[in-house]
Amino acid sequence: MRHLFFFSIFLFNFQFSHSQNPSHFELHLTKGDSFNVEIIEASDTEQLVMGEEQKIKKTDSYSFLLSLDSLPTDSSYYFRATYKHFKSVFDRDDYSEVFDTDSISNTLNPEISFFRSLIGKSFFFEIDKTGNVLKFENLENIFRSSSIIELNQRSGVMLQKKYGSECIQNTVFSLKFPEEKKLQVNNWLIADTAYSGILKICDRSVIVTEETDSICNTTIKANILTDPNIHIKTNNVYIVYNMAGKQSGTVDLYRRSCFLKQSYQKQYISGSAGMKYSVNSGLAYTWPIKITNTITCKVTKINSHEE
Repeated sequence: MRHLFFFSIFLFNFQFSHSQNPSHFELHLTKGDSFNVEIIEASDTEQLVMGEEQKIKKTDSYSFLLSLDSLPTDSSYYFRATYKHFKSVFDRDDYSEVFDTDSISNTLNPEISFFRSLIGKSFFFEIDKTGNVLKFENLENIFRSSSIIELNQRSGVMLQKKYGSECIQNTVFSLKFPEEKKLQVNNWLIADTAYSGILKICDRSVIVTEETDSICNTTIKANILTDPNIHIKTNNVYIVYNMAGKQSGTVDLYRRSCFLKQSYQKQYISGSAGMKYSVNSGLAYTWPIKITNTITCKVTKINSHEE
């Protein structure tokens, strides 16, 4: 059950800006537009626990179909997201484990069966034309309706965020477009702070590096800090992180629709992790840790007015 409950602290949320002369950016979609979305998240963790060096590699890949069901208002879009495939690879020292929902092997593995139960299931979300997700529907039901494996509330919420709400908000719609009247500078520095898992992402900036009639290429940068008020419960102990680092990457858009074409996001953080026996107790033990994480997202147009 390592895959299901291995906590991934890397969830991304970036904002948008551009260089050259300011121009207007907002989503332009048509009912019936559909896109295949493929996401690969890879993390390398190195830590020294009780004098023992541990190296953990984990790769999660998954895909889903996004289809624009309707336009409820003039200023927002209503999407259906349908899961298609899950694959996970976990490698720690001399232990490794792989599962793939397309594989016919390990049919009795309850974790694989759980993820297979998600294939073909859909949730819905509404998003405005500036890229802000307004609400989700049916997402919670998907991750709590399966009787194949029993999930406690914490694990169910973690999974539906990772593979649902935070995936949509922080990867597929990672660029939040500013209002046209605010596009008066070449390079934007985002002053607010985004929270993703235990991370605080701040001083975020996005610069348009190239813009044509068909594609808009951007680069992104941010500073990262961990939130010491977030405690991750593992068995009967709590883990807290004191880490900092940098985040960078690229986000490319289809220029006409302003819909995501592909993105590559990487971050490196280092510091320490600590163990507590209760939320309010002092640290019983700390150890050094550093993590490199990347998320790649590729979008393929199935049916779109983009062309």
